[in-house]
Amino acid sequence: MSNSLKIDKETIREMIFKNKETRHKGSKIVFVPRQVTDKNIEEVAEVYAEVRENKFETVVVVEPYLGELDKAIPLPSDPEFKTPYGTVAANEQLRQDFCDEEDDFFIDDQGKHEHMGVYNHLGIVKCFKEDFDGVCVQLADERPAIVRELTYVLKEVLAYRNVLLVFCCSLSPDNINEFEQIRTVVKNDDISGLMNYTFSGRSKIEGAGVFVTGVSVAREWELDIDFIGEKYEHVEGCSIIAGTAGFVKEPS
Repeated sequence: MSNSLKIDKETIREMIFKNKETRHKGSKIVFVPRQVTDKNIEEVAEVYAEVRENKFETVVVVEPYLGELDKAIPLPSDPEFKTPYGTVAANEQLRQDFCDEEDDFFIDDQGKHEHMGVYNHLGIVKCFKEDFDGVCVQLADERPAIVRELTYVLKEVLAYRNVLLVFCCSLSPDNINEFEQIRTVVKNDDISGLMNYTFSGRSKIEGAGVFVTGVSVAREWELDIDFIGEKYEHVEGCSIIAGTAGFVKEPS
């Protein structure tokens, strides 16, 4: 976990549970900054408040590798993930299932490093849930064909499993005009438009391929996407595309 996070487990749990109302029912997807710090923890806690009561068994963290690797979609081979808030066992069978599905998935440690988002986010989940395992998926190639492949595998392999999908991606609030464009194409279910814009070279999203994958999976599962980042726009390290995807609640 990021060395800049100096908050104890119980305090994080309290931050997650102080958010009383959830926007969705059965949220299966969260969009969060890759790194969690003392400054952006309130935004991260509000995102995870949406899923605090969900009965997921596995957390799949999808994050970008910000460099070049030989493998397009490596999955680190950790038998367990050690976080400051507890150890999380890896789901080896699910890793194998991913790799059996398509050719660009490999169990490979070339991109493994201590600052990966998986340690941040499995640790945060550990603050409010004990019994779950985890998998880390790194996206090292953001070509549209690879993003489509990752989307296909996630929606097919995970469709009927009790999972939480964590997509590590962020957009600085300095880029509010880009956010407005993104929100419009997401609202209109314009995945092609989102991909065209995101991969045009103009996007400032860190983990753009991860973000597009998350939005695409949410649409395949017919989930409503809700961004909360605007309310934290003056907070250092926050992401304006932080949010969740789940089923719309019926009016009470």
